[in-house]
Amino acid sequence: MAKLTLIVADEPEVVIPLEGLVTLGRDEDNDVVIDDDRISRHHTVFVCYDDGLIEIRDMGSTAGTLINDEPIRSHFYQEGDRLALGPLTARISLEATNIDNAAIGAGEKQLAELTQSIEHLSRQRGDLALALQESETTRSAAQQEIQNLLAQQKEEQSRLEQLSKEGEQVELQLKDLRNQSAELEERNQSLKAQADKTEAETQAAAEKLTHLTKEHQSAEEALNRVRTEISSSEHQKSELQIAFQRVQSELSAQQISLQETASAENSARGLISELTAREQELRTTLENLSPSIEKAREDLKEIEARLTPLRDWKASMDQRYERLGSMDKDSEEEIELWREIEEAQATLFDLLPAARIHTPRLTRGDFPRISNRSGVPLKSERIRRSS
Repeated sequence: MAKLTLIVADEPEVVIPLEGLVTLGRDEDNDVVIDDDRISRHHTVFVCYDDGLIEIRDMGSTAGTLINDEPIRSHFYQEGDRLALGPLTARISLEATNIDNAAIGAGEKQLAELTQSIEHLSRQRGDLALALQESETTRSAAQQEIQNLLAQQKEEQSRLEQLSKEGEQVELQLKDLRNQSAELEERNQSLKAQADKTEAETQAAAEKLTHLTKEHQSAEEALNRVRTEISSSEHQKSELQIAFQRVQSELSAQQISLQETASAENSARGLISELTAREQELRTTLENLSPSIEKAREDLKEIEARLTPLRDWKASMDQRYERLGSMDKDSEEEIELWREIEEAQATLFDLLPAARIHTPRLTRGDFPRISNRSGVPLKSERIRRSS
């Protein structure tokens, strides 16, 4: 069985057996709990395969997992590799069992004992295979969990695009309402101009009526003068009668003209009343549209307020992914940027209401805590391995 030896300054070495799947980190749900702030909550996982290979995987830790002073994401351990977990240094010991062929001839008793040992090892191998199968099942469940999270992220992206489309539709509706309001305002101005024109025509008709009234008064005065002249001279009687008839004709014509003017004035007054009613109707329509316009503006502000954090989040993520494409693979800058991306992805649940999916806690092992403070003894050697 392979063994992991953790080396801490000024403290005794800690030896941890490696079999199946062993997780290491600062959280309590790890198989090996390291009480050090420089160790991530889930730092490294060791996967032991049936063929004896040991895979070391970094879980996106801040300090990183180093093999031969180089940061890695995944690495198959080889004899002589130097391992570092953040502030800790470690080494892996591979033990092999050699069969002494000379002991076979020692006798049937030793052969029987060897046979029993082989059977015992076979049973242990079966138990190990079963544990490995359970570990693979847990790994498959974790991969399925990751796929579910990615699917949820795609759904949230679709919802964000839908909200953007709805915002565009609301902007178009508000634009139409503004156009309708402008058209109503133009029609109101046109009606006001027509009303002013009609009022001017009415005033002109009133002035013409006043002028005709004055002419009528002048005609009556002329008629009175004629009558005076008739009474003073019989000789001019016939001429005065002719003049009188002519004046009567002019007076009749003036009266007809006066009636036509009065009729035109009545028509103008009716048109003014109709235009006034139409203006009032348009003002009422405009007042009825005002709440709808205000409501649409408030809805637009609310939608923009809801979209602003999501747009800022998406812009920041686009900038991070753009920076990621220009960085060297597995560099310290790329690892740090991946950590920022994961933290930013976690904040998406605060921006959009969605069901939280918690990662299942791994079975804790029976390994001691390790303190990072120099000169302080290790914490209790309490057992934490699952049955």
